[in-house]
Amino acid sequence: MAFAPVFSKTAKWLAPGTLAVLACVAVPAAAESQARRADLSPVREAMESGKVMRLGEIIQLARQTPPYDEMRFLGVVGLDAVRLRYKLKFMDGDQVVYVYVDARTGRVLGSSR
Repeated sequence: MAFAPVFSKTAKWLAPGTLAVLACVAVPAAAESQARRADLSPVREAMESGKVMRLGEIIQLARQTPPYDEMRFLGVVGLDAVRLRYKLKFMDGDQVVYVYVDARTGRVLGSSR
């Protein structure tokens, strides 16, 4: 017999090799996720030791800094773990403005449209 029945709600049977293929797809995804966590571990350590400000404080400082205090805050785009700076997204009328903030000091470094 070439196939062993594996019953589920969606399929009546799967080839035994199918589960091995699915496992091969899941393992690289898990490794990639673990690699991303490892990339952020220095940032996490810096935050826990007080070298990097908390994200909530960063957002609050940026939202209080002119001219961004009159813009609508849309969210956090990301963190540059090498330069330790956040990229925040604001809306100025009908233009999107990206604001770069030093994660250690909370100082606005610049912006781009």
